[in-house]
Amino acid sequence: MLIMIKSSKRWPPSRMGQDPIGDLVQARSKTELRPEQQDVVDKTTKTFKGKYSILWNAKIRFGKTLSALKLIKKEIL
Repeated sequence: MLIMIKSSKRWPPSRMGQDPIGDLVQARSKTELRPEQQDVVDKTTKTFKGKYSILWNAKIRFGKTLSALKLIKKEIL
């Protein structure tokens, strides 16, 4: 399964003093990524500094949703 991840620099992290992502992804969650998932999140963060998209070619049961949520939390906060 291929997932295209695009960076959206236009979307503000907060609207009218509220943080919609912070409400969805609680800061108190202690979910840890596996090393391969953390590598993908780090590489994607590094790629977003120069480009606006990256393609994740990950297998089933890799944890794409959890990795994407961690990436969003890392980019917004």
